[in-house]
Amino acid sequence: MAVARFQFVCDESYDSDPQKGGGSFFLTESRGSIYVPKTYLLAGFFGHELTWDDVATRWNAVNGWAGVTRYHAAYVNARAGEFSGWAKEKQIEYSKRLLQVILDHAGLVHVVSVGMEANEYYSTINEFGRRKLGSPYIACFKSLVSVIAHQMELGTAGFAPDDQFDFILDQNGNEEGGAIEMFYTMKSDRAWPFAHRLGDCGAASAERYIPLQCADMIAYESFRLVQDQNTGARIRKGLELMFPTNPFLGYMYDRNAFNQLKIPLESAITCIDNGFVTNFPMVTQPMDAQGNPL
Repeated sequence: MAVARFQFVCDESYDSDPQKGGGSFFLTESRGSIYVPKTYLLAGFFGHELTWDDVATRWNAVNGWAGVTRYHAAYVNARAGEFSGWAKEKQIEYSKRLLQVILDHAGLVHVVSVGMEANEYYSTINEFGRRKLGSPYIACFKSLVSVIAHQMELGTAGFAPDDQFDFILDQNGNEEGGAIEMFYTMKSDRAWPFAHRLGDCGAASAERYIPLQCADMIAYESFRLVQDQNTGARIRKGLELMFPTNPFLGYMYDRNAFNQLKIPLESAITCIDNGFVTNFPMVTQPMDAQGNPL
């Protein structure tokens, strides 16, 4: 039997403007002063490599129709950069056409995200503990790898025993090098029962590898979803249309999570830096609000 190859394309989103973070702050520690956003999130789409070939072809055709080199969520929504001067009608039509590419692959591309209330992380966990879990990027990355590998191992998921997934990161010049190294560390861990699900990990530019532009879209929309939930705003139209068609799986490091992790992290003396991996619970059947099986 041939081994099926899947890919997870991933991007990040966070409060980048300290003046608009609504809880972001600067922290001085041994590494110097660092900016801590209120919310940090990694999100992307999981799908078969053949599906991504079709998505990329159609996505690129929409970019050609619009006369732009690539999709960039923040610039599209602000009508800035390449999208400066666009009429509102063109902005909406462009976004609708790209969204339709995703909707037409319902059930074939799955959304997976892990977010973090980064201000809670830095306020709750001491510097020693944070070295074990890593930066918000690395912490969310490790959990994403773990979540996907666990999901592929579930008997109800329909994957063959030898199926693997590759992890493709957006090449932003910041932390992808450390993430790639961590991916292969997890893959080589013979004690971890899901290591065989890991294929390859690398970084690419969204201009050269088109599916990363899809990741840009879902990272931006997932980040906005977290913010909108905090303010009570209505779910944005794109996600509202995707929810019934494209499977979603998302987790959040919130204040409650950090309170539970505080002692294990701050006492992880034998754990190497960045070596602490959080495995979020797998939900295999529907439950009600009290956690009882339906």
